[in-house]
Amino acid sequence: MKVFHRLGRLLCVAALLAMVGAAMAQEPVVRNTAKGLVAVQLDAARFGADEPITGKLVFQISEVRSSTGKLLDAISLHRPSLTIQFADEMAAVPYQVRWRTVFLPTVKVGHRYELAFTISADPAFAALVKRENESLILFKPGKYAISAIVDSPARVPWDPPGRSPFVELHQQFQGEAKEITITSAIGQEIGAAQAKRAAGQAQGDLRHQIVAFYAKRKILSREDLLATADEAQGRAKADLASLYLALEYPAKDLTFFEPVGESISLKGHTGTPRYLMARPRQRVRFICDLAQVHRLRLDGHEEVLTTKKQFDLDMPRAEGVYELYDDVHKQAWGWVLVITDRVGIAAGGLRPDTEALALKVAAALHAQDAKALGALAAPGFRVDDAIRRLRFQLGDGDVRFHQSTGTSSRAKATLRINIAAKGSEPVYASELRLDFVLVGDELKLTDAKVWDVER
Repeated sequence: MKVFHRLGRLLCVAALLAMVGAAMAQEPVVRNTAKGLVAVQLDAARFGADEPITGKLVFQISEVRSSTGKLLDAISLHRPSLTIQFADEMAAVPYQVRWRTVFLPTVKVGHRYELAFTISADPAFAALVKRENESLILFKPGKYAISAIVDSPARVPWDPPGRSPFVELHQQFQGEAKEITITSAIGQEIGAAQAKRAAGQAQGDLRHQIVAFYAKRKILSREDLLATADEAQGRAKADLASLYLALEYPAKDLTFFEPVGESISLKGHTGTPRYLMARPRQRVRFICDLAQVHRLRLDGHEEVLTTKKQFDLDMPRAEGVYELYDDVHKQAWGWVLVITDRVGIAAGGLRPDTEALALKVAAALHAQDAKALGALAAPGFRVDDAIRRLRFQLGDGDVRFHQSTGTSSRAKATLRINIAAKGSEPVYASELRLDFVLVGDELKLTDAKVWDVER
């Protein structure tokens, strides 16, 4: 009998190894090849404003194929995340979505997963504000849409491969919205005084969460949000600054961001995060003194960093707070505030953007338009002389912006002149170099020259 038991165990082990071997022989990763269902199943159609919302996220993959088209029996998800979505205005207090079911990354095709959840007040916040023998108003009465997302994001190229024996699926599943009704209830409502008192009593991330929640709803003031952003550190500081901009408060108030110079030195992550201010499209040189390889990411741009390497990077065009993140070590160097307001740029000591202005000057010179050039020039600039000197040196007018340098009051711009025929590869044999000076609150042209460059 013991022999048969041992034989049975050996056969089970052999079958398991065969399954694992077959899975490992498949393509290790597939993207968007699955068909599936995601839905929210609420425990009731109506909830009182003081009641936690309970329900289930239903998730089922009905079919998934390998890269060769073969149907798979099971797959692995990469860092799967579960999200319950609803209108931001539905919540009356800072809330928490608590999952009462564990969701593992290995998913069996055809199996229906029901993941129970509860949406209620953040317990740490409730402990600060809730009065005894009175229910807390959690949601605002009304009809809302609620839906769910299951996401398995793609790995970045430098991440180590997954260790699962199953094919890894990278795909996002989004369910259809379901209607939920919140009915009126009698209970404790949080006003400005209580929100401010709770924010003052809270510490760390909870304080930042409370201030962000009530500042977004204009219950806490602009000054409350700015003061909290000023004292916060790390990602919380950047997130609060982003919220400040999203609420259309002026970027110039965010004085804890320091104007960036012509270069930034990156030396690892041992120091405090850096908070830098730049203008749109400002070209910044990154100088690296690193003992290991890093990979910098900024607004979709990626750069491999090595010891003693330097490279130039143009800041994003749109106003906002952008993260300087190292994907290899999973840490941030800091954040960059891109500011578009001209007064704010000047107040921050940043060099103004010269790209659009330089291209206007080049167009006026090529068209020999003295009136247009005069409007861009500083007092005393000899417009007719500049047009006469440069009229034959700009070719057919294919002039392209290259770079700019300088300070908040004086700047230089370099534009490359393409002498190649249309449709051919560009050939830059000379450059248009322009000097500008700040007159009032605008840059004005003071000099224009064409220089030959080495080819």
